[in-house]
Amino acid sequence: MDDRDDHVRKLLAERIAAARVRLIGGLPDRMAEFAALAEAAAGDGPEAQAARDALTRGLHGLAGSAPTIGLAALGARARALEAALATQPPGRLTPEFSAGLVRDLEQLASVAS
Repeated sequence: MDDRDDHVRKLLAERIAAARVRLIGGLPDRMAEFAALAEAAAGDGPEAQAARDALTRGLHGLAGSAPTIGLAALGARARALEAALATQPPGRLTPEFSAGLVRDLEQLASVAS
């Protein structure tokens, strides 16, 4: 291993650490957004499906990106919520499921700490 390899590894580690800090720092706001989407997905009209689709995409993205930067537990929990959401019948979510999802999302930020 030469100095160039060490330099590249150090740069990569610094970028991963910075990405981790950004993700963790933004997690409360992101979970609030996801919670609002979960609530909207239990509403009436075409907005419910759009909110559900946006929530699914958001959870999917978090499930993939979190482990990449060393937050495996956060990624696994996001994947579990995405899977639970996928088990629901198409269309709007029930108010009960939505409320449970909101509670889970509020707790998700603590998984990263």
